[in-house]
Amino acid sequence: MSVTGRMVDDLDVRAWALTASAHEVGRWRRVVGEVLVEWGATDPAVELAKLGVSELLTNVVTHVDSAFCCLVVARAEREAIVQVQDFSPTMPRIVEPDWTRESGRGLWLLRQLACRFGAQRTCIGKIIWFGCELARQEDAVR
Repeated sequence: MSVTGRMVDDLDVRAWALTASAHEVGRWRRVVGEVLVEWGATDPAVELAKLGVSELLTNVVTHVDSAFCCLVVARAEREAIVQVQDFSPTMPRIVEPDWTRESGRGLWLLRQLACRFGAQRTCIGKIIWFGCELARQEDAVR
């Protein structure tokens, strides 16, 4: 299935309306990683953003009836905020995972690794988002 993407032409925000699919997750990981590299992010920040994109889009594919969603990456000073908005009002339950199972750890792990994490209902579904520092504090001072 072809994924359609549309970029908002703004230096500090990139946004795409897309149809999430398992075989396109890698593409969106690369796209978001390239945006963070363009913004001067550290390697750990790029990897965290890519991990988060994988988790959020995979959750849309797995848990939401409509795979249509919006992926947004925004830069706010020294932080990148990555969010996925979908059309399901069902909020995620994020609890300590059962480490013996093969699934159910992604959002918990993302929340532990990100500098900020949240989920909120919207009038048409929900947004799940996380933040990662683009540069380490000591790098930003220089």
